[in-house]
Amino acid sequence: MTHFKKERSCMKKNNPRVKTVALQWLQYSSDDLTHSLYLLNNAPRSFPLVCYLCQQSAEKAIKSALVLEQIRFPHIHDLRILCDMLPNAWTVKKERVKFSKLSTWSVNARYPGNWPTPTHEDAVGAESTARSIYDSVSAEFERRGILI
Repeated sequence: MTHFKKERSCMKKNNPRVKTVALQWLQYSSDDLTHSLYLLNNAPRSFPLVCYLCQQSAEKAIKSALVLEQIRFPHIHDLRILCDMLPNAWTVKKERVKFSKLSTWSVNARYPGNWPTPTHEDAVGAESTARSIYDSVSAEFERRGILI
């Protein structure tokens, strides 16, 4: 496994642009989660797309936290690696156990390969995990006085 060095951005700590960009990432995360839930409830056979959108929602939520902390992150989809870059105060780090399965959907749900097609159970699990990650990150934003 490749480890990435934590790099601090050159932005100043009180730069309002940091909050704006972090909130944009979090909004995209929320949008992906909203669309995944809609598809789960209204579009039979959309389980691969639901799983993919859930992975994307979780990834964007974690990246919003990294932006807020002014930590540069690599262009990867591995939720565990991204989350490990966050300071320990972020409660989302406790969700790490569920990251492996959700991370696989960034590829397995989008491309044909030697893996099983996502099921309804997979989609429900992905949605639950993504929602938990989103809720944890957004709660931390609110604890910091950042209105969502």
